[in-house]
Amino acid sequence: MNRIAIAVASTPLFAWLHLSDVHFGHPKIEHRRDQDLVLDALRDDVVDQIKIGVAPKPDVIVVTGDIAFRGAREDYEKARAWLSDLARLVRVTAHDIFAVPGNHDVDRSVDAANRNAARLVGALRDGREEGLDAALERPEDRQLLELRMTAYLDFARAWPSIQQPGPHAWRHDRLAREGLRVRLVGLDTALLSADDFDLAKLRLGKGAFARTLTRRADGELVVALTHHPFSGGWLGDEREADAELRSRAHIHLSGHVHEASSVNTRSGSGSGFLQISAGAVHGDATTRSVRASHGYNFAAVVAGPDGGLRVRVWHRRWIDEKRAFRKDPVNAPADVAHAEHEVAGVRLPSATVGEPAVSSSGAGLKKK
Repeated sequence: MNRIAIAVASTPLFAWLHLSDVHFGHPKIEHRRDQDLVLDALRDDVVDQIKIGVAPKPDVIVVTGDIAFRGAREDYEKARAWLSDLARLVRVTAHDIFAVPGNHDVDRSVDAANRNAARLVGALRDGREEGLDAALERPEDRQLLELRMTAYLDFARAWPSIQQPGPHAWRHDRLAREGLRVRLVGLDTALLSADDFDLAKLRLGKGAFARTLTRRADGELVVALTHHPFSGGWLGDEREADAELRSRAHIHLSGHVHEASSVNTRSGSGSGFLQISAGAVHGDATTRSVRASHGYNFAAVVAGPDGGLRVRVWHRRWIDEKRAFRKDPVNAPADVAHAEHEVAGVRLPSATVGEPAVSSSGAGLKKK
């Protein structure tokens, strides 16, 4: 049998569907009509890949920001309807949907209408204020920052698992298969987004880590979600944020750059860190001659032969000539459907690890 046809070789302990940069509410009508077609094809591709056993049925759906294009309420009404429909098709509930905001989820029109909000954001971006952690502790400042994300925060309330300790830094703990404990963490890198010149102006601070990533248990797999990657200089405190995350999490899921990748790095001490970037579900063409790229991915944690963990990533890329999603040839070996990475530092709690089992076929999923 072809290796691609049996890509899901062992039962996933925990699996997710990773979406990013959907951009509901784009101002150009041509873009929105094309988006309708691409989103329809994505929905069908998700269901098909699960049905034929290439990709795993997800336990959760994660969305790493830029759900809307301009942070408007009507954009999120469309996003909520589409995401709810996709969740129904893959048989997950509202409790299994996890999201963080991106720079396009900030309503920039608030800064023009509210000079206090604009002054605060400008001062925090330029380092003229005490810092983002201090601003979030002051009720009046926090209110000004959240005013710019009112529509996103209303959208986020539809998903119960991303509310504690708060919508800007949340954590959710769950027990996966074979006793594996998984901690999902969402960190808001977009609070200070203001314009097309966000590079090095954004901040995350220490409070987000203190509220979500302390007291990690032995054998616990920690998966963090942000919109911006912790590379490329988007965060003014990028170096500190990256060091904190690498010391406390195993996997980092992000978006923003519109290019898919999965990269596993290992330090001299032997600790590993896996970074997975989703392509844009619906991106913009960069020039008239360069078409927009669209993509998403599935991922699954599986048991290795020694009781350690491995992560498989199925990157899916839009092929415009086919008007369909296909395996991303850039991010997987030629003869298999997925990339595979070791997760360092986490083992299954059980002493014995059974033989790999053939995954379920996804029977019962509905296409329409």
